[in-house]
Amino acid sequence: MTERVPDLDREFPLTIEFASGLYMHRESGGVLLGMADPKDRPGFDESVNWDFMPDVVERAMARLPLLEQATVRTAWGGLYENTPDKHPIVGRVEGLDGFLCAAGFSGHGLMHAPAIGELVAELVVDGRTSLDLAPLRAGRFAEGDIVPEHNVI
Repeated sequence: MTERVPDLDREFPLTIEFASGLYMHRESGGVLLGMADPKDRPGFDESVNWDFMPDVVERAMARLPLLEQATVRTAWGGLYENTPDKHPIVGRVEGLDGFLCAAGFSGHGLMHAPAIGELVAELVVDGRTSLDLAPLRAGRFAEGDIVPEHNVI
């Protein structure tokens, strides 16, 4: 996150560069920048990769030259909860009687929670859902029936 950027437009929206995964938005008078290092291996490392920070800043300045006036104030590392195809797992899990799963939403869980909660409640109460959850079944990975999502940041 940058220090305050004085000339930043108050209406500056969330901006995503899908080619690199860079995202940025207005935060506390500055700009919050984010981008995953493509060299990161799956795991649970939450440390800040300061060696990667120049790549993030360079991409951000290419999109928002005004950032040349800013300095990085703070940084933190986080985790993404992803499945191999970047789509969540929702529904019963074969071989685990009575187990319902709703996981793997990454940063979209809060947005999807109302709809997923309703679908899981339908499964519990009615034994079926008003929406076909088959594409989100856990078994799709073993079956090789995945459709990769390429625009996850």
